This record gives sequence, structure tokens and C-alpha cells, in this order.
Amino acid sequence: MLVLNCAIGGGKTQMQFINMEHVKNIQKVRPAPLNFPSPTIPNDSHEESQRRLQLAESNKSKDWMGDAPEEAVQTFLDLRKMYNDIRWDNEGRCIRLLRDVVIRGEL
Repeated sequence: MLVLNCAIGGGKTQMQFINMEHVKNIQKVRPAPLNFPSPTIPNDSHEESQRRLQLAESNKSKDWMGDAPEEAVQTFLDLRKMYNDIRWDNEGRCIRLLRDVVIRGEL
């Protein structure tokens, strides 16, 4: 997991979490400015960090996925990491992938 602290304007920063599992090559383009603020990051265990990340993703998803089962939410989040053309169809209670693929759970 890579944590980026990005300036978003007005002296504010935003943290971005990037899954580095599939990254093979990393190159430094330029160093961060010396006066760039560095927030204190909690010293949690890997398991605790993963739990908090999954909880945050789950809570974020519940806003637009309604009362979908947790397994459906996790499936959508996993597929979203691999495919750009994916959307959640709340009305049809399914995941639509690559325009022609429909994924439904047990009815």
C-alpha cells in the first residue's frame, strides 16, 4: 500500500491510498518539496489497516449500492480494480461489465 499526500489547493492536502500489489516498476519523477507538510500516519498493523480500508470502501459503496449484500459490494470493488467499463445497476440489482456482461448473485 502506497500512501500519497497530495496538495489540493488552499494549503490543504489529501491522502490517497494506492494498492501496489500489481505494480512492477516504480520511478521517482521528482522529490517532494522540503516544506511539504507530512501528517502523522497511525502506526497500525497491516491487518488493522486493511480492515479500516475495507470498512471505508464498504461504507462509501453503501451510499450508492443501497442494501446490496456485502459479497456483491466486494465483488464490485474487486472487478472495478481490473475493469474501467463497470457500473452498479441498483434498479436491476446487478453489476454491468463491458456493456454486455451482467453479473447477478443468488436470487
